[in-house]
Amino acid sequence: MVAILTLLSLLLTSTFIASAPSSATTEVQDPPPGNGRRIRPTWAPLQLWNVTNDSSGPIPLQSKIGDMCLSAGDNPVSGSSLTIDHCGNGQKQTWNYSAQNKIQLDSTDLCLDVKEGSGPINQNPYVIVKELQVWECEDDNNNQIFFELPYPNT
Repeated sequence: MVAILTLLSLLLTSTFIASAPSSATTEVQDPPPGNGRRIRPTWAPLQLWNVTNDSSGPIPLQSKIGDMCLSAGDNPVSGSSLTIDHCGNGQKQTWNYSAQNKIQLDSTDLCLDVKEGSGPINQNPYVIVKELQVWECEDDNNNQIFFELPYPNT
């Protein structure tokens, strides 16, 4: 069974600071959205994502703004920034959501990661972080643990 989740504030909440969770939302930098635009966390309109939860394999993280997907680039390595590109560009856009709440780039050992030292910014309705990247997946790396958040009605 395939369930489609609309993540209205983003699918990302990181517990990157000890045990106190903070929240992250993302938007496309320098709108309008287009191929190669960088992704940065913020609380703004260009942050709506659809996630197709299918246990049979990897999924794209597709933007609600059209045929645009979260991309790790052509040759991602630890520290690579995230962008959006037209969906369908292959491995760099397919992700696995693990039982450990990690989002791993398909066929790699790279996970979605809150950039070390980017720190929280207090913003309503959620605390946000400055930068996301891909980084080598690590079991004890709290920068790589993410949860879904409901969109607040306030």
